[in-house]
Amino acid sequence: MKVTPKTFNRACLFLQGIIKLFDSYGWIMQKGIGNSNQAAFVFEGERLSFELKEPVTQISAEITNLKRKDGYLWPTKEYAPSGLFEFTISGMYLTGLQACWKDTAKKRLENRLPSIVQGFRQAFEYKKLETIRIRAKPLAWEKKAKINQELLRLKEIEEARRNHLFELAQAFDQARSIRNLILAFKESDSREEGFDMWLGWAEKTANEIDPVDKQAEVLTGSQQIEAGEF
Repeated sequence: MKVTPKTFNRACLFLQGIIKLFDSYGWIMQKGIGNSNQAAFVFEGERLSFELKEPVTQISAEITNLKRKDGYLWPTKEYAPSGLFEFTISGMYLTGLQACWKDTAKKRLENRLPSIVQGFRQAFEYKKLETIRIRAKPLAWEKKAKINQELLRLKEIEEARRNHLFELAQAFDQARSIRNLILAFKESDSREEGFDMWLGWAEKTANEIDPVDKQAEVLTGSQQIEAGEF
């Protein structure tokens, strides 16, 4: 509250009336938090600080009012009280809501209580929505992080499935190459003694690495990759 002595009593009566009126809406006045000397009305955890002030006008000082300071003559600052009140909700200037009410020549603040009540109601709703939005931000970031993590997991799975496919194709090519080699040896005009035993071992090796006849194993490997077991 910033008023001059002449309007102090009126300011106290106005605030007393506001506090009593707001109390009927559940809006309770509390002192400032920490080092703040600015009181606030509180509703459902939301705080609306306010200020009641009387603007003053600086007037020019006459030469007779000059006083000496540090060896120089400095004009004293004089102010003329306006006698008019301004009641403001702090920190709501950029919201587009009405947050300031002033005495006018035709209407005093005491006669603008319905508008003030409506302004505080809208301000409390705005603060509540802002709190919801602020609290929702970390949730949105967490959700986005989970989505990115899932996309990364799916990417890793797809890469593992491709590598598995490339390994199967490589094993198939090796098995086919071994069988072509065996066939070439069999069609050869000459055959060393005991070579048939080696050909049997080579054919067995081709069968072991050939994935064509191991479809169950191929499916099992693919399912393990999809389950993240790779």
